[in-house]
Amino acid sequence: MQRFDNPDVILTDVMAGHAKWRAEKMALVCGDRRMTWRQFNNRINRVANGLIRLGLNKGDKVSMLMTNSIEMVEILFGTIKAGGVIVPLSSMVPGDSLARMISDSRSRFLFVAGHLREVIDPYRSDLTKIISERAFVVGTTESNQASGFPEVTAGGVFADLLRLAKFLSVDY
Repeated sequence: MQRFDNPDVILTDVMAGHAKWRAEKMALVCGDRRMTWRQFNNRINRVANGLIRLGLNKGDKVSMLMTNSIEMVEILFGTIKAGGVIVPLSSMVPGDSLARMISDSRSRFLFVAGHLREVIDPYRSDLTKIISERAFVVGTTESNQASGFPEVTAGGVFADLLRLAKFLSVDY
């Protein structure tokens, strides 16, 4: 078994190392979707840079109500790389409790999977720390536009975010 002798190694730096030395090896597989280390690292960098451009500061909280997916992993590690702190939320928790958790954590950003949007929609007005430019629905649903959340499509987590926040592009 290998071990790290340097306790100061940051996980996102390890991923960047994989992107350099194992660029074309598979980093993520989810169903029929695959992503190399180079692609994954590029996506993480785009998420991190985008969050910073939207005002994420070191230590800011980013709430995430999502199921396991490539997009969830991109948001998770992009947030970490940008210096943010992930607040993972469970879809098994009732909407009013989720809203309290988001508010109590003082999250400034929110990512919600498209199929979970209706859980949090009724409580949007309670989320006063999260302005509309920092709340995103990840996935495609016909009713996203009515939610007050910008839509982020599944074919690349940040396809519509480019248009809305002007900071990321899709390379899927």
